Amino acid sequence: MPGFAYLSNDVHVAPDEAEARAWVDGMTWEKVRTYPAMVEAPQSAVAGIERSPGGASPGSSSVLSYAPGHITIETEAQRPALLVVAETYYPGWHATIDGQPAALLRANYLSQGVVVPEGKHTVELRYEPDSLRNGAVLSAAS
Repeated sequence: MPGFAYLSNDVHVAPDEAEARAWVDGMTWEKVRTYPAMVEAPQSAVAGIERSPGGASPGSSSVLSYAPGHITIETEAQRPALLVVAETYYPGWHATIDGQPAALLRANYLSQGVVVPEGKHTVELRYEPDSLRNGAVLSAAS
């Protein structure tokens, strides 16, 4: 069964919230054990991810550090895959891969997802809402 973070190459694209909810409602224990994932994004966001014909895992992920608002995960992908992180998707979260900005996707209806390329990479997720930045600027100006 998937843990806090896992790689998936069995990715379904949902064009809207209604289809995303239907996908989650249709989940069974048998499906969960195959490490599927769903993203609410255009197909182009996951275009490089191809499902393994044999259903083999695309690789592994390991949480290096977890603190409120900052998560660091190491991935080792044998092919492009979606990293799914069981942290609530919410505006203000940002992702980087090896220090470079990366698109953060809404995955599995409530979680976060980041497309990772083949190879070993460090993915960082940081919660930095605009309100925090704006407050710091206002405080400094005062």
